[in-house]
Amino acid sequence: MKERDIRPKDLFGKFLQLTRESTEEYFCHRKGFIEVRCPACDDNRKKKEFDKFSFTYVTCNRCGSLYNSPRPSMEALNAYYESSKAAEFWSDTFYRKTEDERREKIFLPRARLISEIAEKYGVDRTDTFADIGPGYGTFLQVIKKMDYFQDIIGIEPNPKFAQACRDKGINVINKPVEGIEEGEVKAGIVVAFDLLEHLFSPYRFLMTVQNVLKKAGVLYFTMPNVSGFDIQVLWEKSDNVYPPHHINLMSFEGVKLLLSRSGFEILEINTPGKLDLDILKNSIKEDSSIEIPRFVSYMLNQRDETTHQIFQKFLHENNLSSHLSCIAVKK
Repeated sequence: MKERDIRPKDLFGKFLQLTRESTEEYFCHRKGFIEVRCPACDDNRKKKEFDKFSFTYVTCNRCGSLYNSPRPSMEALNAYYESSKAAEFWSDTFYRKTEDERREKIFLPRARLISEIAEKYGVDRTDTFADIGPGYGTFLQVIKKMDYFQDIIGIEPNPKFAQACRDKGINVINKPVEGIEEGEVKAGIVVAFDLLEHLFSPYRFLMTVQNVLKKAGVLYFTMPNVSGFDIQVLWEKSDNVYPPHHINLMSFEGVKLLLSRSGFEILEINTPGKLDLDILKNSIKEDSSIEIPRFVSYMLNQRDETTHQIFQKFLHENNLSSHLSCIAVKK
């Protein structure tokens, strides 16, 4: 898989352009922005790193997470995600045009992985499977066809996405997970793909997930993390750092601290990413102003694809890729 398979240059470039314009429209005056503690470890010691689209990013002195502070309120972020031009483009154009490719390259392998996780950690076939933020429901559609889980639920706050899930025959609760009432859902396994980086409070989110899971229920989630190679090299030039969409770029160590203080026990945590070098190559090709370390430049330009593949494998095996995945259990 290559980056452009799932993020075509023209579509993703248009999305980033609309993000900049929408950010200026919604947040140019930074009205109502709130200072926050580290979203990962809750420490308040931090160092300013850079500003991007009028958003200030800081690094946590304790766990090394990169995050935006001060940031818009939860209500302001929700309003942006519901009605901004960038959000509309992502849902109406980008997601639809890349749906088939994502189904083949991401969702089918992911569904097989979920069934393996369920079997490995004793999730019963009669248990409820819940996907938080399923979007158009493509992944849930794949899961449903596998006929592994008896009950499948999507928890989706966006009305348009919720209706798309219903159109696919998927049971969906149209509200944020924070609005789920006690006992409304008791799932054996909950998944959240590339979601925590968007949230005002990942801690509040995970505490709510505790209420959605049954006793000893399993949580599986993915997210970008700042400890990864391409983000460390590109830093503020990284497309993974673009507010207000990605305001929590937690470190590998920070994610572990967040889960611990949220009442989860980690079963597995790793960075199975395959795209760090590909993302780096594309970024340099598209922006000649990006400065990279001499060693990285030498490796990219003088060594062959075999070396690049071996290096990417090294990043994966040593938890140094920017794509993180985690399996945790409710204590």
